[in-house]
Amino acid sequence: MATEILTGRSHILREMRPLQRQVSQAIVSDVLNDNPPSSRREAIDRYKTQLGAAVFFDDGKGWTGDLREAAIICLIHYGFKKAKVVHFDEETDTLSNWSKSKDKLQNAAALEYEFGSNARRAKMLDELLDQCSVLGEGREAVYVYTDSLLDTLDIPYTKIGKHLSSELGSVASRVLDQYGTANPGRPVLRNVFKTADSSALETLLHRAFQEHRVKDGIGTEWFLVVHHAVENEFLSHVAMEENR
Repeated sequence: MATEILTGRSHILREMRPLQRQVSQAIVSDVLNDNPPSSRREAIDRYKTQLGAAVFFDDGKGWTGDLREAAIICLIHYGFKKAKVVHFDEETDTLSNWSKSKDKLQNAAALEYEFGSNARRAKMLDELLDQCSVLGEGREAVYVYTDSLLDTLDIPYTKIGKHLSSELGSVASRVLDQYGTANPGRPVLRNVFKTADSSALETLLHRAFQEHRVKDGIGTEWFLVVHHAVENEFLSHVAMEENR
């Protein structure tokens, strides 16, 4: 029985992305546990078998091989290396100076498997995360952001939303996905409140600022209130919970 060979670049990349997502978790875990791959060859040897049986591809333009190996190589080059969380020496095939930031490593991996090496989006993610305050604990999150253009006009519109993951890269990606190309400004991520129940916390904050809700817009989670007030409300809620 002939072995099926993947063809067509878009089909190859579509099949590659889940492998990259899977192997990125193993690589990030190893880096954070002081056991990073020291070369591209070592990475292939260490992680290839974790990606199942061999799948071969040929795009008809000279790009051929084992999809598992290609997934690892592309993840290193167009994710980790491009985001500058590792230094790669092409001549010696050496990987060194890995970042120890979990968020930066995860964002670098997502740059390849989720955004197709879109460096502009990756830069925007980094900018969002660099300026936000992270408070609380939990696997879910409520996020607070403003709009850069409205900020310059001193119009205190603040968005309060929720996300089922408190992973900062995931929260930042959700914020960017909501903005897209329809808004003249950029989102300015102010807070990420980690919590065990994002629905409950979001409802509490929405009720606290109900009188300030923007009612004539398309979105229902914008409030005419300074973002500092939302952070203070969250901190007051946390203090009350601790004193119970």
